[in-house]
Amino acid sequence: TTGKVFCCEAGSPLRREYTLNGSHVNLAARLMQAASKYSIPVLVDRATQQGAELHACACEVDKTLEPISVKGRVEPVTIFAPRLPTPGGPRRGISASMKIQKASMAALSPDTRKRPTGPAAV
Repeated sequence: TTGKVFCCEAGSPLRREYTLNGSHVNLAARLMQAASKYSIPVLVDRATQQGAELHACACEVDKTLEPISVKGRVEPVTIFAPRLPTPGGPRRGISASMKIQKASMAALSPDTRKRPTGPAAV
């Protein structure tokens, strides 16, 4: 999925964990469940598919699946099965994901890109 999430280290000085929260994290979990149901390795939502097309990342759609109902969302979510690179073929998927990541980082404000450090970073 594509969107903003809240991420941080949480816990005490003795035990800390890195965590992500937000509706896009929940949607990603639901897409993972749906992928196993359809026996498809990867599913993406419309925002991710369109974002990949916008940045010329070669996110070719193998098939559009029937929208799924997702807990916490009123409207069903349209899902896509992207065409994945073939073994031994060009590794477009890796460069595509790197392009998406670079485009996402470029869209963030400079303050958001800095990772806080030190005891106040919690």
